[in-house]
Amino acid sequence: MLQMKVRREEEIAKYEESRRKREEEAAENGEEYEEEEEFDVDALIQEEFADQLQEEEEVEEVQEDEVKENMTNDIRTRFENELSYLDLVKDALQEVLVPRFTVDSNRKINIVRYLIKKRLKRFIDNRQSLFERVYPVKLRVANKLIDFGYKQLSRFGRWCPVKQLDNEPVQTFYNEKKKPYPAIYRSYVYFFSSKEARENFGQDTLKYLNQPSPLSVVPFKISIIGPPKSGKSTLAKRFANEFGCVRLSAGEAIRAVLDNQPYTELAENIRSYLIKGKTVPDELTIQCIELAILDVRCQLRGFVLDNFPVTKEQVKIMTDRSLIPVKVIELKCDIKEVMQRCIKDRTCQERMTNGLILNDSPEIIAYKLKEWKNQIAFLRDWYSNEHKNLVQLDATQSKWNLWDQAKKIGFDSVRTIQVYLDRINRQQAACIANLCVTYDEMVVRMGDFGQYCPVSLAISNELVDCSDDKSMDHVAEYQGFYYKMKSKNELDIFLSEPHRFVPPNAPRKLPAPNLLPRKRSAVQVKEMFPKPIELNGYCPVTFYLGKLRYEALQQGLADYAAEYKGKIFFMADAEMLELFMKKPELYSVLKLPHKLPPVKKNLNLLDLPMTGYLEQTVAELLKKALSQVGNFKPKFPFLTPTKSALLYVAYYLKAYNPKSSEYRRKKYKQKLTFFEQKCDLIDYLYKQTTLKYKDPSKRSIEYNLKFDSFFALQENVPTMNWLA
Repeated sequence: MLQMKVRREEEIAKYEESRRKREEEAAENGEEYEEEEEFDVDALIQEEFADQLQEEEEVEEVQEDEVKENMTNDIRTRFENELSYLDLVKDALQEVLVPRFTVDSNRKINIVRYLIKKRLKRFIDNRQSLFERVYPVKLRVANKLIDFGYKQLSRFGRWCPVKQLDNEPVQTFYNEKKKPYPAIYRSYVYFFSSKEARENFGQDTLKYLNQPSPLSVVPFKISIIGPPKSGKSTLAKRFANEFGCVRLSAGEAIRAVLDNQPYTELAENIRSYLIKGKTVPDELTIQCIELAILDVRCQLRGFVLDNFPVTKEQVKIMTDRSLIPVKVIELKCDIKEVMQRCIKDRTCQERMTNGLILNDSPEIIAYKLKEWKNQIAFLRDWYSNEHKNLVQLDATQSKWNLWDQAKKIGFDSVRTIQVYLDRINRQQAACIANLCVTYDEMVVRMGDFGQYCPVSLAISNELVDCSDDKSMDHVAEYQGFYYKMKSKNELDIFLSEPHRFVPPNAPRKLPAPNLLPRKRSAVQVKEMFPKPIELNGYCPVTFYLGKLRYEALQQGLADYAAEYKGKIFFMADAEMLELFMKKPELYSVLKLPHKLPPVKKNLNLLDLPMTGYLEQTVAELLKKALSQVGNFKPKFPFLTPTKSALLYVAYYLKAYNPKSSEYRRKKYKQKLTFFEQKCDLIDYLYKQTTLKYKDPSKRSIEYNLKFDSFFALQENVPTMNWLA
């Protein structure tokens, strides 16, 4: 290559030299120099060194092939070595049971990255349980291992740990169709509700083992009521299929007694009514339900009453026998929907029996609806106010949504009882809300503080009477007694440390009944005459809050009276009365100053002169009316400003007269608004009207309407008679 470069430079130099000589010769001869053909030095060099260039190209091709072959062999050797190392690593990982997976790296880089993250996700998320091993076994093997003592039943028993972590308080129901999926972990056998649950447990074992043990088994106690065709039986059957509880209806309970206990006195009594074609009395029906509830399945899994109770007599008999459902679910459905469902059921072939349609004609359904409407008012009132366990659901929504809501209600009822039993067993205080405890039952078991809040008495030294609150939301049980708190904050404090607020550790005791303050009505105060009113009837609370100053003296009212230690005190309002009831010993020892404000006497307005009468009656309202006139400056079309202002004042007084009825005030407020709108016409037309006349067709619609309305008022001027 160097030789070719030197030779090229020589040829270029020769060419330049010969070219310079030809130019000089042409100049001497007086001729014009003409350029010869273009000199191609590269073609000349390539022709001269053609053989040498061909030899070099052949050598370069040979060298490139050899390099490629060498690189390929090197890569193949390294790949085989790394593959052998990888096989050794796989064998080592397999020996220690470390899982592995394969990803195709020939795909796009983002797809490969996604696949790797997806495969590694469970190892990263479940890092704490990475080396835990769970071994699935068959149900027969698991039972034998437990029976022969090789393995032990876990602390979860037959409960599914995965479902318990999902906050499901009911033990999974197993039968011939639905069997558990057991697995062995260390020395224990665990049972799962599904294969998926068992796999989840194996992926993150410690996550499910770190949760507390399941609480005690609590059966369902639910009653489902509603109009016909609202879905009561369907919902009750769903509970029975999902959780193994017993579906009980009045007819099924009676048939169970007749079939299983035909020679008992109860069965004979029922048969005597049926033979005569009479309805079985509610007393006997409820006895049949009592016998059905004694079944082991009802005691362990619970029961669902299908459309029972539905009458006032049934409710009272069940209450007397302490058969109270923890939750009563009412399915609400309108008449139109009931009739539509009735028509669909009657035309369904599954409802056909021997070619005859069942007795659910529109007439029968209408009769059932009528009976239901007559009874539902009492049922709602009783369960809402007495036991506070009624829950209403919309039966027209989707069956899946309805089932989810009903299942949540059942779970909440079971969980509430579980928490209550757990806290009571651990000698802790427990809230009794949603446990169907009645107000009378609560009063019988009240503790040393009665219905006064023990937390407020201990912390703030305040007597807070909670007797006005009839609910059980803030009532707690501790050591067999009930204690009532004024709010959820006090309830939480009591539940955390109940021993601080009950004897013998309570810092303050409740005063004796004769030393407690009592609210008195005006009638009761009148009956206690001639007992004097303390502090000359002045409110002791406002006097104390005003730092015992003369200006703080305010006359109390008989409607807000209280009796304390045989003395009667009047308070200014309900708020002051509540403050007095909390700390009566603080306000009852006050003394009045020597100088007292003059006694206010009730004025007889009819005895006052005209100016005084107006001052005491309409002065404030009139001032507001005049002030509004000054702000609005009314000018009604075709009326003088004076007459417009007088009419505005008249409308205002009528619209805001406190002595008038709400309907009358509303009517004149509308008239006042109408009057103001008509007054605004003048300002609107003044701003929108141009000096040059416009054809009505070229004006805006709003302008034409207001223009016509303005001139229509010329013959329709408001008068004072309009105010009547």
